[in-house]
Amino acid sequence: MGKKIELYDKFFSEMESYNILMNWHEGQLSDCDKVLDVGAGIGRLSEKLLKKEKEVVAIDTNVYGLKLLRERMVDRKDRLQTMAMDASMLSFADDSFDGINAMLVLPFIKNPVSFLNEVKRVLKVNGKIVSSGLSRDSWLVMNGWFKELDGCGRFEGVEKNWDNIFYKLNMEIKNHVHNWCNAHDIRKLFEEAGLKVEYIGDNPLYRGNGYCVTARK
Repeated sequence: MGKKIELYDKFFSEMESYNILMNWHEGQLSDCDKVLDVGAGIGRLSEKLLKKEKEVVAIDTNVYGLKLLRERMVDRKDRLQTMAMDASMLSFADDSFDGINAMLVLPFIKNPVSFLNEVKRVLKVNGKIVSSGLSRDSWLVMNGWFKELDGCGRFEGVEKNWDNIFYKLNMEIKNHVHNWCNAHDIRKLFEEAGLKVEYIGDNPLYRGNGYCVTARK
């Protein structure tokens, strides 16, 4: 699993659209001093937030990714806490965070309403959640990712086999995505959890498909 998450990070870090999405998340959390990064993975966004002097709690089920984050951020360890935790069970006190980041997380949660209820519980009053995800048609643009990366020189021995990688990635997403949402669905989910939606837009990673959303408690 360790090598897999590093390959995932290497793959997406090369993509301009992924970095646009990450920068959007970072910008939306600029007014939050203490942030919970849900599904932090290898911790690229947590790293950005720490460098902006935020206090960050990063959670993920992949302990290897969290270990890599701690090693990179050893000089900011006083502002970073990492915890192996399932996103569907947030073991934090009420009113703990100014902001919650959930980048590309919500589609993989079996019960999104239960998760958003927990988000509301652990957010402070007027706290913000920043989330993004994919819609049912998002996988159609993935072939463009490989065209963007083809010939970049970072995936020697892999670039000639994009079709097979595309198929495997597509199947992995189909097997692990529990909810496909469009903008209407997302608004309904957030409002059902009692969160006030401030913004819904397209996800740049999926080039007009998927969603980006911000909401407050």
